[in-house]
Amino acid sequence: MRVPFSGVGSEMIGALQAGWDDVTGIEQGAEYAEIAEKRIAAWIK
Repeated sequence: MRVPFSGVGSEMIGALQAGWDDVTGIEQGAEYAEIAEKRIAAWIK
């Protein structure tokens, strides 16, 4: 799944919870991408 304008990763976390194996987010804002990376890493643990 590709998520354009992924923001802080909510849609990507939802996709992972729904069982998607391959989720890729695209975000222009570095600060939002950094938050998304941390949120997804915390959820995966």
